[in-house]
Amino acid sequence: MVTATTKLSSKGQIVIPAELRHRLDWRTGDSIVVEFDPESQSVQMRKKETLRQMAERFSKHIRPGTPLLESASDFYSTREPRTV
Repeated sequence: MVTATTKLSSKGQIVIPAELRHRLDWRTGDSIVVEFDPESQSVQMRKKETLRQMAERFSKHIRPGTPLLESASDFYSTREPRTV
């Protein structure tokens, strides 16, 4: 486990130490999801996964040659209509 100490600014901002940013591969402009657990009073942070990253992660479950979808509307526009 890596432990680091940082301070909260007057604007409510914290600096993630460089060593942690490098290990996590967090870069300027990345979206970070912050989750609060009221029971344990703890905060967890993780890099938000983009739709493309998610599609690439699940690509082994997709038939070869199927184009990656960029949005939910792409999915619905290529989907066959359901019959009831």
